[in-house]
Amino acid sequence: MTRARDLGDFIADGAAAELVVDTTTLVVDSTNNRVGIGTASPSQALDVSGAAVFSSTVTANAGIIVDNITIDGTQIDLSSGDLTIDVAGDIILDADGGDIIFADGGAYKLSIANSSGDVAFVNNSTDKDLLFKGYDGASLITALTLDMSEAGAATFNAGATFGGAVGVTGNITVSGTVDGIDIAGNINQAVKTTSSPQFANVYVDDKIYHHADSDTYINFGTDTVQVYAGGSYAQFSGGMLLLNDGSLAEDYDALSGTTPTIDVTSGGMFSLTTSGNTTFTFSGASSGYVQGFTLQLTAGGTHTITYPNSVDFAGGSAPDAPASGETDILVFITRDGGTTWYGALAIDAAG
Repeated sequence: MTRARDLGDFIADGAAAELVVDTTTLVVDSTNNRVGIGTASPSQALDVSGAAVFSSTVTANAGIIVDNITIDGTQIDLSSGDLTIDVAGDIILDADGGDIIFADGGAYKLSIANSSGDVAFVNNSTDKDLLFKGYDGASLITALTLDMSEAGAATFNAGATFGGAVGVTGNITVSGTVDGIDIAGNINQAVKTTSSPQFANVYVDDKIYHHADSDTYINFGTDTVQVYAGGSYAQFSGGMLLLNDGSLAEDYDALSGTTPTIDVTSGGMFSLTTSGNTTFTFSGASSGYVQGFTLQLTAGGTHTITYPNSVDFAGGSAPDAPASGETDILVFITRDGGTTWYGALAIDAAG
């Protein structure tokens, strides 16, 4: 003790501390109602300069002020309520093990991990989703769902905008309506599916190629479309169809029976070898277009031939039927949807 006084002096005195043990080991400042341990000038009700060990619970109703906390154990327990950490700056969690783990009742739920320098968010619950939530006005919405049971399939609540390229290794499935797709570059490959996707508009700058077939494609120009195949092409432009280095081939149908129907939507030429008296029916013509066909008619015997009443022949009468074993070639055209057909014998007794 550096100063000794009467007992009364320890209760009330002037500016000097009333009790000093070994200079700074224990100091009692009754003027400011402070006790210092390890300091001669305590600045708080209890001011400890140095390490302190408490063998039981420490209760602080107005808070504890410390510089650094060193925990020799492994956990901080809170018996009830919430734990609030209120700092003036940033909260820095420095985990030398590389993982920051969030648990509930001892079970790991979420980890923020160092994955070879990358930051990984790990959902530790099997087959549970990772949800990104926020408030839209007063409503809590899930903006993004990562489905771990589907190996990380992503579902955006209201669409997604990508600033760069999007790489897809699997299929693209569209469950709703696609209003339009604007493509400035190429469509390199389309994946076949069992469904039938529908698009309102697809804009292509230049060509659509058949996969791995460089000379089979559709080429687009201003008011022009060219269909290429094996070096030849058909061109549609200015209301005209142009066949370059090729020819126009039409379908041919062989008819049978004594009441055959010639459907101009199924071919451009028809043939029939009669098996009895025969009556023809014409169908399939569309108004506003010129349509026609060629008929190769062979008589399988001495048979009569009756054409539809809508057919006009030169002189108002149909040509005679071919003699048994002979073949006639006839042509027919219409421009009013079949209301009137014009017929003519092109070759008589061709064979």
